[in-house]
Amino acid sequence: MTAPHPPTQGHAPACSGVNRNGAPCRSAIVAKNGWCLQHDPDRAGERAAAYRAGGYGRSNVRRSLKALPVGLMTVLDLLHQALREVHDGGLEPGRASAMARLASAIVQVHTAGEFGERLAAIERQIGIGGRG
Repeated sequence: MTAPHPPTQGHAPACSGVNRNGAPCRSAIVAKNGWCLQHDPDRAGERAAAYRAGGYGRSNVRRSLKALPVGLMTVLDLLHQALREVHDGGLEPGRASAMARLASAIVQVHTAGEFGERLAAIERQIGIGGRG
C-alpha cells in the first residue's frame, strides 16, 4: 500500500490503495485517513469479519440448512450426535450405521412426498391431472 495522497483540486477524494492489478483504487468512499475499507490497514479485522459473514451467508451448507424441513433437522441433529458418540467410543458403529440407514429412509419418504406435491402443483398449473 502507498501512503495516502491528498485529493486534487476539484475532485472527490479517492482511496490511496492500489488494486491487485497495480492500478490505483478508484473508490470514492474514503475515510478521513485516505483509505477505503478494502485497503485501510487499520481496519483489517473489520474486513476479515465482513469476509467471514459474507462467505457464511452464501455457503452451500447455509443454503441447504435453510431449505431443510424442520422434521429433517431433528434427524440431522441425531446423526451429528451419533457421529460424536461413535468418535468418543460411547456408541457402537453398527448402531450408528443403523441410524444412518433409517435416516436415509426418512429422507427418501420425505423427498417422494415433496416430489408428489410439486408434480400435483405443476399439473394444476397446466390444467391436467385429476388430483386436487
